[in-house]
Amino acid sequence: MKCLAMWTLTAGVILLLASLGYTGQPEESDLLDTINTNESLRILARAIQETETDGILKNDGPFTIFAPDDEAFRKLPPEMLTMLFNPDNSDQLASIISVHIIPERLVASDIAAMDSILMSNGDTLRVDINKQGITVNNARIIEPDILCLNGVIHIIDTTIIPAE
Repeated sequence: MKCLAMWTLTAGVILLLASLGYTGQPEESDLLDTINTNESLRILARAIQETETDGILKNDGPFTIFAPDDEAFRKLPPEMLTMLFNPDNSDQLASIISVHIIPERLVASDIAAMDSILMSNGDTLRVDINKQGITVNNARIIEPDILCLNGVIHIIDTTIIPAE
């Protein structure tokens, strides 16, 4: 019975990925170039530049990035967003960016098979699968598996805030 449930769940994830347009075709760009050219990731691109994380995303990797789209950043209270982009608070912004980057390549099918993901800082991200798809700490993956030369990007609908 448990095996049947797992197969059903796996088939559901595969259908979800197909419906979201996953092609499995690798991109010709690295993570940073892909983020910088994606119109829905302008705020993330700015945050990466301001925290000087851009050099890391040019490295060989591999990395997995849970990339909050601009709407995800706009869900934050306006005063928090303003505070984060104040140069005096670059450490806080860097902390937020760091929890969105995993130092390994995890495609959506890998994530779907996990209960949690261990971050490089020792924190864990909780993984859940439901009818709406895959969520990581309550951030839903809305565009999975954007494959890049040095990793993979999953666009999410909520900005993940690190544990205090």
